[in-house]
Amino acid sequence: MLQCLAEEVRVSILDNLRKSGYMSIIMDTSTDIAKTDQLVMVARYCDNEGNIHENLIAVSPAEDATAKGLYDLFTEMCDSYNIDWRTLLIGQSYDGANVMKVQVNRLRTLIQKEVPRAIYIWCNAHQLNLVIVDICSSCKDAINFCWCFRMFVLILWC
Repeated sequence: MLQCLAEEVRVSILDNLRKSGYMSIIMDTSTDIAKTDQLVMVARYCDNEGNIHENLIAVSPAEDATAKGLYDLFTEMCDSYNIDWRTLLIGQSYDGANVMKVQVNRLRTLIQKEVPRAIYIWCNAHQLNLVIVDICSSCKDAINFCWCFRMFVLILWC
């Protein structure tokens, strides 16, 4: 029953996304409890009434964390949900963390080769998150306080 409801929600989101005519993507990798990297893709688009939407589109294991591997996974996710990203895409955003910086720059380049208008914007929520992580590691009191604050800010920002 839940899978049917989830699929109906996904169909509605993807229909609205296609109708919008434009979209931006926000992608990031995260390690799950089984220590598997997962690529998360969120689409940001504007509906006909001018309302901005950010919706989770897909989560998929990222077995190859190279730029080419992430690009292939991105195109595979778009193909599986029939998203014509070469037509719709106007923006892209990633976290830009130091460990991903080289891969992000290459991923950005691979996407911009296909869609030159897909400008890259550093994700401000991730910048804030990196600052908070550094603050959290300063002492035990900061660790306890900042962990709660970090969750609160990320929930509000997203």
